[in-house]
Amino acid sequence: MNLYELAIAKKLSGGGGGGGGSDYFFQAVVMNDQTIGYLRLTFGEAAETIPTGVFQWDSKIGEIIIGDATKILRDDCLKQMSGVEKIEIGSGVTRIGSQAFYSDSKLKTIIIHATTPPTLTDDTAFNSIASDYVVYVPSGSLAAYQRASNWSSIRTHIQAIP
Repeated sequence: MNLYELAIAKKLSGGGGGGGGSDYFFQAVVMNDQTIGYLRLTFGEAAETIPTGVFQWDSKIGEIIIGDATKILRDDCLKQMSGVEKIEIGSGVTRIGSQAFYSDSKLKTIIIHATTPPTLTDDTAFNSIASDYVVYVPSGSLAAYQRASNWSSIRTHIQAIP
């Protein structure tokens, strides 16, 4: 399987795609749908907010890495991405919106590096993903995540980062 990587490096102002006033600039990316085996998507340090529906319904992205500068994952931001298996979220995230990963049916691994549990808008962020998913968090924060508001409903899926 080939690995392709797409890095989101710049944030642009303006509307688009219900993105809450932000779009992202993709530099020099040309992909042929027939040749992509696996795509890793990396949000760089300029991406403070991941907007609503930014890659909704995408089936080619298998892994998403969200940098430490990202603070907010908006409602529905990465939902209905049928190919995504792993999402890694940096230490700066403070809020995860409603249905952020909704219906990412292959999503089994979520790694969150934030030591303070991000605020979950409600308890739907992880709905309709793989039934055996695991949310990995810093070991010193495990208990805080397991009892935090809206996190407690998924406490059996939360484990310390190995």
